[in-house]
Amino acid sequence: MGISISNNAGVSADFDNIVATPFGGAVPEPSTWALTIGGFGLAGATLRRRRAAIAG
Repeated sequence: MGISISNNAGVSADFDNIVATPFGGAVPEPSTWALTIGGFGLAGATLRRRRAAIAG
C-alpha cells in the first residue's frame, strides 16, 4: 500500500513503505552543541570587535 500523487501536468510521484517514527528526529551530540554555541560566540565577538574598531 502506498501513496500516489499526481497533478494536471502529468507529473506524478509514488511513495511506498512510509514509516512514521514517534520522535521528530535525532538529538545532536554534546560536541555538536558545543561547536555550534562556540561558533556563535566567536561570530558575536568578531562583530563586537569590528564595531568597536569602527566607533573608536
